[in-house]
Amino acid sequence: MQSSPELQSPPARQATTLRYQRPQGLSLPPVEGLTVLTPSPIDESAFLLPDPTPNKTSRSLSEKRNADEDDKQEEEEYDAPNPERVALWRHYLFKVHKYSSYSFTAFLSMHLATASAMPALLGIDTADNGIVLARVLYQAPIVEETLVFGSLAAHLISGAVLRIHKVRRDKRWYSRRLKMSRISFTGYLLAPLVTAHVVVARVIPLIKEGDSSIISLRFISRGFVRSPLTSWSLYLAMLGLTVYHVGYGWSRWLRIRKYTRVRIAGVAVFALGIWGLRVVSKGFNMAEWLGKKYDMMYEMAEGLVGLSN
Repeated sequence: MQSSPELQSPPARQATTLRYQRPQGLSLPPVEGLTVLTPSPIDESAFLLPDPTPNKTSRSLSEKRNADEDDKQEEEEYDAPNPERVALWRHYLFKVHKYSSYSFTAFLSMHLATASAMPALLGIDTADNGIVLARVLYQAPIVEETLVFGSLAAHLISGAVLRIHKVRRDKRWYSRRLKMSRISFTGYLLAPLVTAHVVVARVIPLIKEGDSSIISLRFISRGFVRSPLTSWSLYLAMLGLTVYHVGYGWSRWLRIRKYTRVRIAGVAVFALGIWGLRVVSKGFNMAEWLGKKYDMMYEMAEGLVGLSN
């Protein structure tokens, strides 16, 4: 019986043996007994291509992050000054945006406690006394201009500038449409509502009376009696947007990623606020001269928005 032929392995790469061969152009000692493999061809043109730069087609729609993730990344960039990644003016503008919310939250907590929580828990008379005491603190000279209006204006302006910069950057590099996180969106919805509240409760009394000493929860109650549907709509919208914007905004500042407690606290504050509005909306007896002054102020406010008869 004939023996089967030995299996031959597939041909390997071409091998050459170097014996006493000196590489040209190099002063190396001769090498003996080493085997080198002839390398396969390499396309050197791949190394000559320019580095990729962001353009309109550099990101597909599936690669784009949602607005919340964009804001988180932007927050990390703005919060850590690195001359190679982000300009210093954006870093300091972000700091203004962040810490102005701290100072305004101090006023807002005091205002919500006296205008929403105290009416619900202690009644309208006790709440009015609390508003008078709180007004002594935040309407003091320089305090109101810096703590209330100054911090609010700084927060709005810095946020708007950062948003414009982000839109221009995304349009230039990635041709992305404007995407806004829910926190930013509620903030922009709040801006006209807060402005209207300031005009009605602070600016108009200054024009009519020279100060706002006669403004109390009875003034808000008078508005509910005059226009219940409009008052309920505006105050519910302002309360809900404020709770959402402040709650989730602070959770971002504090790096809280589990929102269960934030939602529970937000629902509790919103429910307490609705209860307080219900107490205020019932209407209360007041002196005739005071009711007339309140009506004059509301008529002026209605005239500003074209609702006067």
